[in-house]
Amino acid sequence: MPRLWDYFERVISSSDVKACKPDTAIFRRALVELDVTPSQVIYIGDNPYDDVLGAGLLGIPAILLERDTPAPPNVELPTPLARVADGDPGAVARVPTASVQAYYRSAKPIFKSSIYS
Repeated sequence: MPRLWDYFERVISSSDVKACKPDTAIFRRALVELDVTPSQVIYIGDNPYDDVLGAGLLGIPAILLERDTPAPPNVELPTPLARVADGDPGAVARVPTASVQAYYRSAKPIFKSSIYS
């Protein structure tokens, strides 16, 4: 049976960079290893602080998987590109193309990597 990380070109953990999200080191490492820019990827995560903020600090758009994870008070967070319901495996694939293409000027987004901490 395939594991989740078998579907990704590269998986980077916090232990790889000795930093935890939302530190940008883990996101920068993914960009370098995949040889992409923030405008070529979308980050998908379930935590508004660790994931949406961490990616947003480098200009990486994020899709938030809604799991009712609270954001810390008094922290201004970037607005995710989209929000999708937890427990719906096809939800990310159904994010309206207009939402994604409104962010991008040319190419379709590339889903290439997973970052976990």
